[in-house]
Amino acid sequence: MIDPSQLKMPTVSSESMEVMRMLDAEDVDIQALVRAIGLDPVLSSTLIKYANSPLHRRAREATSVQQAVNVLGTRQVRAAAMVAAMRGFASHGNPIDTLLWEQSVAVSTLARAVAQRGCRRLADEAELLGLLHNMGALVLNTNFPELYQSLADSLTADGPRVHEVEREVFGLDRGALVESLAERFRLPRALTDVLLAYHAQRVPREIASDGDRLLAFLWIAQSVASCSQAAAQWLPEFVPASIAPLAEQFGIDDEALLNLSEDVDMLVAERLTTA
Repeated sequence: MIDPSQLKMPTVSSESMEVMRMLDAEDVDIQALVRAIGLDPVLSSTLIKYANSPLHRRAREATSVQQAVNVLGTRQVRAAAMVAAMRGFASHGNPIDTLLWEQSVAVSTLARAVAQRGCRRLADEAELLGLLHNMGALVLNTNFPELYQSLADSLTADGPRVHEVEREVFGLDRGALVESLAERFRLPRALTDVLLAYHAQRVPREIASDGDRLLAFLWIAQSVASCSQAAAQWLPEFVPASIAPLAEQFGIDDEALLNLSEDVDMLVAERLTTA
């Protein structure tokens, strides 16, 4: 079994850490936040790209950090910081990293779309969870690229899911790295718990809290994404037998799910140009 503490993990710049510390305050000083973001060129460019993505784009293109923060709000700044760190950490040109990132973008895009239908105030958190849901796999692949490639090659559509094979090969799966990544990114405890529940394959039957709502959005997004054309190339993950009961609790009918499924490839193609 590998020791998680010995793994190479994504690094967050000191400027980004200061930005995330500022975001933890109850009353964020927007101008101070904008100045702090401006000190990190990678974070600045990522944030501006994020603001101009199809999910957030407005009539005018954001060309400055100030405009990007105005478009996104402070909650999305944390997501941009995480994206900058994870993209810098990924092994560029590694095919598994490319697939993992594509899947993350798909689930993130869909999680936001589902949340906008089911509980709009949670759309930012749902999008962030989608981006982070399989980042533990990226860490494993970056540390053990040849071993992880062999693992990926062994997977079949009707065989064990990727979490099971990760446990066989490494003695743990990507979910075991959630706590370390959450601490590194100062992720709120409530969101960390949702990711842990997701990797434990807990599917809520009744929606009693925001945590249940976010977990439901993640499962709906993952299920819809798995029906896309691109998903044929992804590593097979666990998908609930049916998401219809979850979707119905948010007024999302079969037709709406079908529309999302038909649109996912187009949405992801647009999003990948700015993610």
